[in-house]
Amino acid sequence: MRNFLSYLILPLVIFIWSASPAEAVIWGVKTHDPASSAPSTLFKFQADGSSFEAVGVITLAGLQVDVDGLALDSAGTLYAFVPGDASGLLITIDPFSAQATEIGYVSGREIRGAAFTANDELIGVDIFEGALVQVNPLTGQQVGSAVNLNFEGEPFLPYAMGTDLAIRANGQAFICNGTMEIYQVDLASGELTLFFPDEAPGIDGAILFGAGLAFPQDAIDDRLVLYDVNSEDDIFGYELSHPFTRTIIFSNIIMEYNAGRGDLASFPYQEISSSDEPGNIPVMGRLGQNVPNPFNPQTTISFDLVQPAQVFLRVFDSSGRLVKTLINGELQAEGRREINWNGRDTNGRMVSAGVYFYRLDTPQFKQTKRMTLVK
Repeated sequence: MRNFLSYLILPLVIFIWSASPAEAVIWGVKTHDPASSAPSTLFKFQADGSSFEAVGVITLAGLQVDVDGLALDSAGTLYAFVPGDASGLLITIDPFSAQATEIGYVSGREIRGAAFTANDELIGVDIFEGALVQVNPLTGQQVGSAVNLNFEGEPFLPYAMGTDLAIRANGQAFICNGTMEIYQVDLASGELTLFFPDEAPGIDGAILFGAGLAFPQDAIDDRLVLYDVNSEDDIFGYELSHPFTRTIIFSNIIMEYNAGRGDLASFPYQEISSSDEPGNIPVMGRLGQNVPNPFNPQTTISFDLVQPAQVFLRVFDSSGRLVKTLINGELQAEGRREINWNGRDTNGRMVSAGVYFYRLDTPQFKQTKRMTLVK
């Protein structure tokens, strides 16, 4: 049997922070000057400027670490990279304590900007090679071949201390490159197009230095958020439909130290219906979170279909091995479905406690979520 991980990257959900997309929360890190050094402080804020919170200094195994390439997946898990001489270490970050957990190394890569696509594919920017790299969030290893960045037919090397990647809900991707030049990037070809250069100085007259880039987590994503680390460590907002009108969201954040670098992260939320009425089903479908979670020994998994379809609903363990097929067949009606899993495998044996993933596959829609069995 083919191992599940050979064709699917599972999001490893270790720490979950739940927020409504309408809250438009953006996460960020601020690292210490000079250049790139610990400590790195985790923070979060509302894109409308209504709240800002410094969560705390990021630690790994009790030690302060330098962090870059912050990324947020669809489950609300924060990932980041600890830069190294020859490899970047992928970590997850607890959004409440800022404590990090090691996942694994991306060999030979220096990831300084990262983001998840709407399909939960983790894409990083390798500043040494000038390439886009897909990373398995379960292991930290590179997936497939890198895509070299190019601008006007020439290789493009991002600036080491000022690179970030942001992905819009419609799939468009953007890179900032330190000097406030924002590029649109084709993730398949690596081709860059200069989207907008912001050449106006900061409030204090200093040249701005963009290090973090993100789109708010809401359905109205006509706003782009940028983190400047050269002037007063300000967070700016841009209205894309009004020739990049710049406004200040927060000024001089985390004043305990000057920033050497920074990063922002959000998930590309996609509007799922044309009405705000409760119960609307996404355009392609929806896989709900199992209830209860954690569970022992039974849990209920729900999903929505928008049309009749061939459906596979399967449970996998944390190594990607198939544990149980819950549904394999044609469902003739649209709407909500619920199915129970009793914690047993295909042979009827009770599985051990731990993290499991359940995967819904239809011709139109695919999604994976995490659940935890406790004993």
